[in-house]
Amino acid sequence: TSIVNSNMYRTHAFPQEDNSLILQYNSKWIPLEMLGQYVFSLHIRDIYLGQDLYPWSSIFLHKFKSLKIKLMHDMYFDQINTWDQQNNVTQARSYTLYDFEQAMLSYDYNSVFDASPDSLSEYIPGSVVLANDTISINHPLVHSVSNDTIFINAEDITISGNIYVEPGFILVLQALNRIKLSPGATLSPKIQKRLKRDFYDTPVFEYISSADVSNFCNNSNQYQANSVASSIVQQSQDLIDLEGEQAKGENIKETQNQLKLFPNPARDLLTLRSSHLDMTSITVHDLSGRPIKQETLQAHSRETQINLSGIALGTYIVNVVCRDEVFSEKLVVTK
Repeated sequence: TSIVNSNMYRTHAFPQEDNSLILQYNSKWIPLEMLGQYVFSLHIRDIYLGQDLYPWSSIFLHKFKSLKIKLMHDMYFDQINTWDQQNNVTQARSYTLYDFEQAMLSYDYNSVFDASPDSLSEYIPGSVVLANDTISINHPLVHSVSNDTIFINAEDITISGNIYVEPGFILVLQALNRIKLSPGATLSPKIQKRLKRDFYDTPVFEYISSADVSNFCNNSNQYQANSVASSIVQQSQDLIDLEGEQAKGENIKETQNQLKLFPNPARDLLTLRSSHLDMTSITVHDLSGRPIKQETLQAHSRETQINLSGIALGTYIVNVVCRDEVFSEKLVVTK
């Protein structure tokens, strides 16, 4: 069997005086550079079984009231506070993309979301669960078939049973986020797993350069707030030595490890810096999941460099193992 779940989650239900409900749905937080790769699905079906109604289910009428996007900005500054940590400010702000009442005044709101599903079908939004199934070319979750290869594309894929593929074919499971195997799940040798981060052809998110940031901060004679991107802080050293502070008996809250890649885009040489955990290995994958370059660090380090001279221009995913954790970052190689 196969189960498809929505990637929007109900968070509130507000009763109204006319006995209607305003339902609020949220998605998870998405990194800004990945936003163009996401399609959000929302499946609403409320069932009411009452003694004075027909014995079968009644499906209520739903319509969009509003659609909003919330942006969270986590900003760090050079100043060090009284706890010897870098000052930071986190702000969140919502922007309305669609409002029912405003739409009524200007156009036919019934056609606002009348988008053809075929135009959004590069992958299945939400989570797909595969359990004890044989995947054929006619399986309802198959996205496409090319020669002897069957493709299933989804945002997330969970395998919870024995999965086989129709004789004479190879099955490729492609997920935007993750492919998870539950305990006891098995795959046929003709099944391949890939993480695919480029289902939709969206522009590469590029950070503003350090020179532009310096110009913004130091030029007091010109208004600079129209910069179209943000910056990555390139720290020369750790802001806090957790092991040393904890050895002194001080109660220090552990800071989440941060991995920095620069420059990005890069040409021939890439620098990697881990803020709190030692790096043990680095692997560069192409967008199909194929490893392009792999390096094992003999001496565990929080900063290292790798040579990109033999890697073709394009977009890649860099996986870095830090102790028992794995961190992934997007890398753009230019020539």
